[in-house]
Amino acid sequence: MQVENSRHYLQRWLAEQNIKIPIQCAVVLANQKTSVHEAPTEMQWLYAKHLPLFFHSQPPKDPILTPKQLDTLIQRLTEQQTLYNPSPLKNYYHIEEHMLRTGCLCNLCNAPLQKVSERKWRCVHCDRFEKSAIRQATQDYFLIFETELSNKQCREYLGVNQDAACYVLKNLPLLKVGFILLRQTTIT
Repeated sequence: MQVENSRHYLQRWLAEQNIKIPIQCAVVLANQKTSVHEAPTEMQWLYAKHLPLFFHSQPPKDPILTPKQLDTLIQRLTEQQTLYNPSPLKNYYHIEEHMLRTGCLCNLCNAPLQKVSERKWRCVHCDRFEKSAIRQATQDYFLIFETELSNKQCREYLGVNQDAACYVLKNLPLLKVGFILLRQTTIT
């Protein structure tokens, strides 16, 4: 469905630019360990690592665009390209912090996690151990609530003490903004 939507919009954009070229669609998976159950058979599936082989195995054809036309197409595509920069989901879906569970949650059952050691958390419901709970919870915060996070906000959201919050903010790939006492961190 997503591939067909992308094809449709690309075809429409190309028609607006008066460019007529064939479009071949495929789903490209970045990780070879990814498996897709019940994948649609009408779509071609490739791994990114195999793309060069795929391109070299295509039968040679006459060029559709001249080098100048190709440069123009690349320039137009670059000009039209927009970066994906979602605002926090709370704004889009009108979510308030009290409506959601905060803190580190189990990826399996969404129950709260209990800290076992500095880097290990255990689910209070299913006994599953999580090693990246803090990282996941912090990423959830940036996605849902804000693009900046202070030590105080981190403590309140994760339910940890000041030292743990400092450790989290220091060890994640975040951009530090402001003076030490009023420092905010921003996702990079």
